[in-house]
Amino acid sequence: MTKICLKTKLTGSRPRESYSVSKGNAAILGSPFALPETISFKAYAEVFTQYDFQLYTLNSFIISSVATLVSLMIYAMAAYVFAKFTFPGRNIIYVLFTVTLLVPPHAKAQPIFSLVLNLSLYDTRASLALVYLSMGLAMSMFIFRATFTVTTVSKALNEYPDVNESTCARIHDIAREMGYTANPIVSRENGASAGSSWSII
Repeated sequence: MTKICLKTKLTGSRPRESYSVSKGNAAILGSPFALPETISFKAYAEVFTQYDFQLYTLNSFIISSVATLVSLMIYAMAAYVFAKFTFPGRNIIYVLFTVTLLVPPHAKAQPIFSLVLNLSLYDTRASLALVYLSMGLAMSMFIFRATFTVTTVSKALNEYPDVNESTCARIHDIAREMGYTANPIVSRENGASAGSSWSII
């Protein structure tokens, strides 16, 4: 899509100012805050007439929808396991996921491209969906795990047995001083198994 827009704006013998709503380099350097001398929407019309813009839009919708739905299902379940369960190597595996956030995206481009070629997925919708899924893995895991993680404060306010009594009493006193009150809606839904639920009002 970017190549189409660039080609549409840069082709033709007429000046760029008369070919699109954007300004040319000379106009930008000479009067950067002035409006274009002439305005034409022909470039945008040619995008719809000379190219299959509807197909490109459909591809974008399908790929983004599939990548989003699959990532929500897979990454949410994985992050829930990291947040709620304790198993050997949990922290090490989580660190290996999150440390990939430090790798620049352009450094991952060539390995991913080689993988797509080796899988014979070049120029397919599946390849784009897989790229989006892989690029968003670390950030999705980081956000979902933080969402599912129960902090010590939450455990103390909900009277979890693994929080000692002194810590629980101190957190309850601070909560009352700061105006924390039990959420009646959540308390009714949780019932006696979860104890009283708290929220800020």
